[in-house]
Amino acid sequence: MQKTSSTPRSEYRPVQYQTRVQQVSAPTPTNAQPAYQTLSAQPVQPVQTGTFQFNFGNPQDALQVPIAQPGSSQNINGFSQPTKLMQRPSNNGPVSQYNVNGNADDDDYDDDRVVVETGTPGYQAMEFALNLFKNLDRPANGDSVLSPLLPQLLLSNLVDYASPAAKAQLKKTIILHPNQLASLAGKLDKISKSTVNTIETASANFVGEDVQLNKTYATDAGLRNVEVRRVDFNQPYLAARNANNWVSGKTHNLINEILNPSAISPYTRLLLANTIYFKGMWKYTFIESNPGKFESSPNNPRQLNKMFQLNKLRYGELSFPDGNGLRWVELPYEGNSLAMLVFLPKVRHQLEASVRQLKPYDLAKVMADLHSSYINTKVHLHMPKFTLTDSISLIPALKRMGLHSIFQDPDALPYITNESTMVSDVTQRSFMSVDEFGTKATSVASLSIVTLSITPQFRDVKFDVDQPFLTMIVDKQERYPFFIAQINDPRE
Repeated sequence: MQKTSSTPRSEYRPVQYQTRVQQVSAPTPTNAQPAYQTLSAQPVQPVQTGTFQFNFGNPQDALQVPIAQPGSSQNINGFSQPTKLMQRPSNNGPVSQYNVNGNADDDDYDDDRVVVETGTPGYQAMEFALNLFKNLDRPANGDSVLSPLLPQLLLSNLVDYASPAAKAQLKKTIILHPNQLASLAGKLDKISKSTVNTIETASANFVGEDVQLNKTYATDAGLRNVEVRRVDFNQPYLAARNANNWVSGKTHNLINEILNPSAISPYTRLLLANTIYFKGMWKYTFIESNPGKFESSPNNPRQLNKMFQLNKLRYGELSFPDGNGLRWVELPYEGNSLAMLVFLPKVRHQLEASVRQLKPYDLAKVMADLHSSYINTKVHLHMPKFTLTDSISLIPALKRMGLHSIFQDPDALPYITNESTMVSDVTQRSFMSVDEFGTKATSVASLSIVTLSITPQFRDVKFDVDQPFLTMIVDKQERYPFFIAQINDPRE
């Protein structure tokens, strides 16, 4: 254990962590856990759906079909294992860090010591989420929302049925083993059942009537609670209506289309879709305040309705070497297992410059801070209400992340059907709405965290969301975001 600070070692209590990686033999995972389950929750509502369309024949004929979706470490079968760092906030500079190995105590967070986890399933889900979001073709002045867990789950279902080259790319891109992703989705179910919030996930394979699925693939789909629905792609309007009715029901009518009839070709064989619906109730409700200013850009101010609350909230700051940084505040949902994080740039109108420098370890430190028992900041929070919808192709981002084979090589996925198949498009469609009561949604650089004290003296902080901002809805227990949104121009 190597000390990186002069702080006395006696101030630190070793924290152990037990690896949660499961080794599964390909091609048939025998202990797969359900990847998509129905859960319950309430204040913010995001909805997203995602789909893969598979075609065969000339790759140039493949249609772009919407997919609606709402330290070093060891490797096991290409997937890495977790490590932990423990840090204690300091008034005299950066926190001290120790490498820690072993089994986790249940009382890691009973004092001001903060545990930063790296290499865990939650951390790796966060790595994928941040990497995908930063690589998206996001509009310069528009809003964007992403549920990164959905494409990660969809891609994980292909791993055991891909060619060696494609399998290597998939593993490197999604980072997590399919069973670990299934476990994360299952844990959302437990959170949902124990709170007033609602989380519902679902997945389906829309299979052409004349397509013969690999028996192992079909069995695996059943183990993961994936519906297999036969459709006649030779009747495009009927097939599209079937898929769209399914997604509309799963997203409570917030998203009504994942497949346009014009996107179906004679080569369409298989469409993979998954959805997530979230409705969360704030732990502390807002009151609607008077209209306030919001600047989408320095020369574009306007008035809009803002919500207000004054509460003791977790608050912190991240600083980057070029002088940029982010201020953040936590908005907990009922039950305290889920929260929304709101990020503002420390340098006005420099959100994009700060997001580019944001690293998974930065977010891991924020997630660790959410486990502290001490809150020493009274936050005067002004925040606009907003509703947004978004539809975006994920293929350019996935290619930038190193995933090419499944989009270009007709032989990349030889074990799904009796025909050569490839992915023609991956699209995510999303909905998010935030108001006074909650949310609906369906789809190491230098840094510092605000010091937490054992006997805190409360200070007042003004947090006025009056410029473009970043939000994340996070699972505090597993420490990863299952929704990320950048709001440049909020509209009700």
